[in-house]
Amino acid sequence: MSVTYGSWGSNVKDYGVKGDGSTDDASAIQTMINEFNSLGNGGLLLFPPGIYIIGTELTLYNGIVFVGAGHETVLKLKDSTNPTHGLIYATGKARIGLFDLTLDGNAANQSGGSVIKLTSCANSAVKTCRIKGGY
Repeated sequence: MSVTYGSWGSNVKDYGVKGDGSTDDASAIQTMINEFNSLGNGGLLLFPPGIYIIGTELTLYNGIVFVGAGHETVLKLKDSTNPTHGLIYATGKARIGLFDLTLDGNAANQSGGSVIKLTSCANSAVKTCRIKGGY
């Protein structure tokens, strides 16, 4: 896969991400993140309304920004995933952004884990996000 920038970012649905509430989208999203990371400048991933099931934690790198469509964009941890760190994880990175999303740790169906774990991440922001179902 080769990601490209649109006029404002890259729509995840253009890269095989479904957001249909049943497909595990983690691998396709992580592939986009990794591709942007290999380009060296980070990337802006646009998430249209939908429920994106995440079966493994998403590891973010420098300059990775997620932008959703408010409460209509849900990243939800798949049942019994029990991530080591969380739904979204980064450590020692910079310029990470999470905006206009619902992040659901699905705690009722996990034995542990966080929703977001950003450790020592400089110049990063989480804004207008609804966070639920975490420990």
